[in-house]
Amino acid sequence: MATVAALMLCAAAALVQVGNAVETVYMVPLMGRRDNDSVTSSDKVKYTFVLTNTGETSIKVQIVGLNNITWINETITPPIDVQKGESKVHTFEDDSRSLRGSVYSNQTVMVRSDGKFQLQVFVDDHGYKEGFLGIPQSYLIDGPVEPFNASEYVTSTFCANGGYCQFAVSAFVNDTIVSIKFPHNVPFHITLCKQKTFINSVDDPAITMGAFDTIQFESTYDLSGVHIYSFQPIAVFVGSRNLTSNFAHTIEQLVPSSYWGKEYVVRSNAVSGYGDIVKLTSSWNKTQVSMTGFAPFVISNRAEVVARRLDSGTLTHIKASHEIQVMKVTGAAYARGNATNVSLTYVPPLEAFANVTKGKCYDGTNAKLHIITQRSLNITGLSAAIPTKLVPFTSVYEHVYEVGLGGNYSVPMVSTGVIMTGILQCDTALLPLVMRNNQESLTSPLIQKEVIVEEFGRECREGFHGESVYNETTSIISAHMLNLSATTLGDDILMLRAKVCGEGSLVFHTNSKSVHLLFSKFRMVIFECTQDQCTQPVSTASWFNKKADQCGDDMLMYWFRLINASQLCYGEGVMPDKSKMCNDPNLNPKLESKRYNLSESPTKILMSGLTASAMFNY
Repeated sequence: MATVAALMLCAAAALVQVGNAVETVYMVPLMGRRDNDSVTSSDKVKYTFVLTNTGETSIKVQIVGLNNITWINETITPPIDVQKGESKVHTFEDDSRSLRGSVYSNQTVMVRSDGKFQLQVFVDDHGYKEGFLGIPQSYLIDGPVEPFNASEYVTSTFCANGGYCQFAVSAFVNDTIVSIKFPHNVPFHITLCKQKTFINSVDDPAITMGAFDTIQFESTYDLSGVHIYSFQPIAVFVGSRNLTSNFAHTIEQLVPSSYWGKEYVVRSNAVSGYGDIVKLTSSWNKTQVSMTGFAPFVISNRAEVVARRLDSGTLTHIKASHEIQVMKVTGAAYARGNATNVSLTYVPPLEAFANVTKGKCYDGTNAKLHIITQRSLNITGLSAAIPTKLVPFTSVYEHVYEVGLGGNYSVPMVSTGVIMTGILQCDTALLPLVMRNNQESLTSPLIQKEVIVEEFGRECREGFHGESVYNETTSIISAHMLNLSATTLGDDILMLRAKVCGEGSLVFHTNSKSVHLLFSKFRMVIFECTQDQCTQPVSTASWFNKKADQCGDDMLMYWFRLINASQLCYGEGVMPDKSKMCNDPNLNPKLESKRYNLSESPTKILMSGLTASAMFNY
């Protein structure tokens, strides 16, 4: 475990009347980056607040420590003067108020001002950079889409290659009742304490929270699909920590479902050949979705989360029959024990737009604006990173602009009626430029309103989940089956993450034999069986996750690829470039990959634990 702690910052905002002025307040609880009880500080973890004055007069911004007993208990910064239209930066280092593990806490940090301002937050943890856009409290309830007079969220998290998924809920006023409903198919429960009361995730808890209280849940399992609801304004944050590296992490503040949209344009900003993962959440049952590059599909249940992978550089247009939430994971490429910079961001729908965007990248390096507008534009003072293009199946244009080294940007739409949406890319941190659904769309009235059926022959199977279940009565373990007859593996890569107690089993079935791979946290053995006999098991690898020394800990990703329909190539970790995988007949030992001759194409794969239930994500 790392001795240096890293924290995740989350922002929430409130409006308070002060005389004749309106005070804007952002609450910033610190989501934990470790699971021990020690408290340390380090100059290697930096939390940068970008404060942009969006009002008509100069303002003063202050950062203070806060709890719901004394309200204000420590001044962290003196007042910061921010002139009209100006962006000021303050770097903050203090982990003494961090949340550790699953916990109920009343400690937080508050950023407040005597006027309107935008808060952007960046976290730099040993070079792993992430960020998010704070959301004002006035936007956290009464959006244009149902439900009205309520604050509703569905989580979407990413820890598919190790580490912990997290979400946190913050309350603004006393006696805020928050209902939290976990998906019934999750194989875990989380227990935490609120004073002398136990809160258990399996009970679908309704929690009464005080002003400025925060509750955090975390697990090594994916926490996507948790439904959170309150009739008081609440702010909800998602993220992850220790993504195979002690410092890789993700952060995002969720947007209430009342601001979701039906239409999106998403570009893969991948820094590796693996591409991006897009997670879609439906607000209705049987939501029809078309997505450029994929066969049309249906999200069957309300609050259900499905995933699709975008190849690096891909631009996709998403259209749904009902409102959906779209989250994007960038940087999901791993080698043994290490992660690239990973970012989780909310993608604003085309119904969320503004006529001006301004702010600042905190260090001003490698900054880009990904802007969608109704017209092709040349924006003064910005250089195009790629040529402007019309997004297929829409009437909108994609612009990608480089931001100067100072990091400041201010982009007004000077043409009458032209509006924009999009994403800011600050180094590896991605965050939305806007979040509010305006109940209109950037697309012209000529674009048909129903779902466009875009037919493509190749189906994406990213994000499937299976469980091998142990029956205590019969002592039989039922395997999870992946039917390759219905969805041929072809030249694709099957990437599998398993959580087992003891050993797990993968069985590749062909028409004439079965090939068995038995794996644990310490080794993998392989053998094959026909109707008459089985070969002697052979140890084939010893380079899997030896650090996972407790029952139920995460194991690293295993990957499998068929070569010439019969040669099985396999190894550990997500390989970023499949053109370099297993093509060398001598197999570069640095890839730590192996080959096995199946003789013919497999028809199905059975996944199971050997001594207990097991979980598989692929």
